[in-house]
Amino acid sequence: MIRIIKLSTNSKEYISKYFDILNKMEEDMQAVTLEQDIARHFIFTMIAHHNGGLLMADNVLKFTTNPEVEELALSLVDSASKAIDKLSPLLEKCEQVENDKRDLSLYKRGYDDIFNKMVERLETTEASNNVNADFLSQMIAHHQSGVAFMVNLLRFDICDALRENVSQQIQEQNAELEKMMLLQRKLSKNIFN
Repeated sequence: MIRIIKLSTNSKEYISKYFDILNKMEEDMQAVTLEQDIARHFIFTMIAHHNGGLLMADNVLKFTTNPEVEELALSLVDSASKAIDKLSPLLEKCEQVENDKRDLSLYKRGYDDIFNKMVERLETTEASNNVNADFLSQMIAHHQSGVAFMVNLLRFDICDALRENVSQQIQEQNAELEKMMLLQRKLSKNIFN
């Protein structure tokens, strides 16, 4: 049975902006071509991914009245900004590596699989009149995809600085995921969230 919900003006505005951000993130990630260097592809696509997450968190700040969601969103904006700031210099710091065709193919296959699953999840998260719940579902899917992109990267030959950065990012993203899932459970118990 299909459930049809009449969305409030606030929810419509939030969802509309969310899809604008999502579409831009997808376009920016797809615009990056994989040539000979897995690390460069990852850095450019992950900058676009982090920027999308930053904008999604910034979007909910315009609509939420929940102090815990607001605190989380502000934290996510800050962490995404820092992640971008740490990734950008690695383009110069890590000298280009020509990965072999087998690794390029395996990386791309893993990347495409994660990307397609991410898009499907982010495009089909249920819209409701609860912006907080919608945001948490969307951001959890976004972060889980980010971690999957990072785990995929670590299977291949990349510079030590990027490997260290990504390993740290996985820990940070997993800690943020725990906070989001905890808040999601807390809000699901409260009717007035």
